[in-house]
Amino acid sequence: MSASANAAHVTSTERSAEATRSLCEALGIGFVPTTKLKVLATALAEVAAEEARRNLDFSGRVRALYEQLATPKNKPSSSASGSARRRAQRQVTPLVPLAEAGTVRFNPYLGCEPEKLLILYGREQLPAALNEYSSDHLKEAAQRIRAERPESKLRSKASRAAIIDYIVEHVAGPGY
Repeated sequence: MSASANAAHVTSTERSAEATRSLCEALGIGFVPTTKLKVLATALAEVAAEEARRNLDFSGRVRALYEQLATPKNKPSSSASGSARRRAQRQVTPLVPLAEAGTVRFNPYLGCEPEKLLILYGREQLPAALNEYSSDHLKEAAQRIRAERPESKLRSKASRAAIIDYIVEHVAGPGY
């Protein structure tokens, strides 16, 4: 890793660009236009997934670096966007999976699947797990529950806490 990637003042965008340049150099493919970055990311992810299954050292290194990069370094500055500040404030306690990740198949980037989150994290951690999702994803999950249970009532569509409470109540049962 280059010295510039270790500097405290490097933004995640700058670090990503440097890592991409370094990868392209190591692969000998030169400059990759922005329109082809998804192709490069897909190729890298497919090869890395295959390697991670075979090589536990590689898997551990990637996981450790991911966790290091995903952990907020500092409190967002007052110039940070409102959603970034709210997201940082929501991240209080790390979630601890109760089930093996392989036993629950879902893609957290496609939307909120509270039933699978319940299996993965249990009743106690379900509200915190749901809190990691955007308000739009939470509203979509609440709409799916409402469609399955038309007799249920969502108290407030505007309140994030009310949406999470509604989802938890209908997925984990009353009392949560």
